[in-house]
Amino acid sequence: MTMLSRVADHLYWMSRYLERSEHTARMIDVFYNLVLEQAPESAARHWDKLLTSLEFGSTFAELEKSGLDSHQLTQTLTFDADNPSSIYSCIRAARDNARNVRELISSEMWSELNRLYLGVTEARRDEEIGAHPHDFYQTVKEGAQLFQGITDSTTYRGPGWSFIQLGRFVERARSLAVLLEAHFKQARSEEYLDLVALLKCCTAFEAFCKVYSPELQRARIVQFLLLNSEFPHSVRFAVDRIDRSLQRISENAPQANSTRLLRLTGRLVASLRYGTLEEILAAGLPGFLEEIRRQLADIHDAVYATYIAYPIEQALEPLHAGEFW
Repeated sequence: MTMLSRVADHLYWMSRYLERSEHTARMIDVFYNLVLEQAPESAARHWDKLLTSLEFGSTFAELEKSGLDSHQLTQTLTFDADNPSSIYSCIRAARDNARNVRELISSEMWSELNRLYLGVTEARRDEEIGAHPHDFYQTVKEGAQLFQGITDSTTYRGPGWSFIQLGRFVERARSLAVLLEAHFKQARSEEYLDLVALLKCCTAFEAFCKVYSPELQRARIVQFLLLNSEFPHSVRFAVDRIDRSLQRISENAPQANSTRLLRLTGRLVASLRYGTLEEILAAGLPGFLEEIRRQLADIHDAVYATYIAYPIEQALEPLHAGEFW
């Protein structure tokens, strides 16, 4: 069980970190292009929304007072090794976790992740992002998506596969909840460009227009990104995949206390499957999203208590200690 726990830990975090790197690259790319032709006050508001969505912890005005301009901020979010959620740090951490289970993942997976890491490391050294930011972020997104596709094509559908899926969708569900909360924490009408940016941050603009229309309405966007069961970057879709992954894990690696974990996920699934948009908006969307994040944190803790935590970890510091939850 100790070996299974350690392997599960590395696969889970490998997947979470790579999902986070893709999400961060997409966010920066969308907002960087959004503020290019904005007036300074509008640009600052968009930067603040990006920083809140990435849980950076500072406002753009505070960073400007400390001497950090928009270019330096972009570099920090992308390459700063001291920022555990920068793109570089996330890809490095994903690679470190993959290296610890090198013999258990496919050679194609390792090759692609290593290629992505080396590419980002080279760009970090040469500061190539300044000349062609969109091309760089597109490369990161495509590299993460290619890794996911290779994983889907080359991985045996055992417990390891389920932990990879679990990590991907726990990270995705949480990131989406934070993003939606940052956009809709105030009950005011969003500008058209804000709504376009939100959809593009979730790779959802084209899909939304096909399901509804190019006429962007706040309620429809919330419905699509929060409650739609068919779109891969909706909260409900991600939570359904979390539940499915944990069901498979409990079947393949049964544990005595797995019932509590399945109850936690079942409760979250039910709130998204049977809750209506009208009820959620009436009760308060920010509070509902905050509750989703709290329940995801409980699920994460329960996953560790059920499948990963074991006595030797009290003496060994894991790669991700204290970084996220």
